[in-house]
Amino acid sequence: MLSKELNARAKSFLSELNNARHEYSFANDDEWSLTECTQAKKVTIEKEFYPVLSVQCGFEDLPGFSSMVSSLVNKQPESDLTKSNPSKDRIFLVAYCLNKKA
Repeated sequence: MLSKELNARAKSFLSELNNARHEYSFANDDEWSLTECTQAKKVTIEKEFYPVLSVQCGFEDLPGFSSMVSSLVNKQPESDLTKSNPSKDRIFLVAYCLNKKA
């Protein structure tokens, strides 16, 4: 994906995060946690936390996209990338709040 496209997707995702922050009445100390993960980990996060926002990227685009989003929210993402041929899996950037359990 081109850098301009990644930048536009990152800004759109940031807009979704800000909207959800207001919609779900985040307190001042509530922050988004960002995680790069597989489909299985995404499902696990969705069962434990609410709200959960995610965006799907190709494996090759995720590092650049994740860096753009993390720089916009001043948060370093965690990584749950599998070592066993991860390029076959679609990879997600998932945002959730640790203080908001499902």
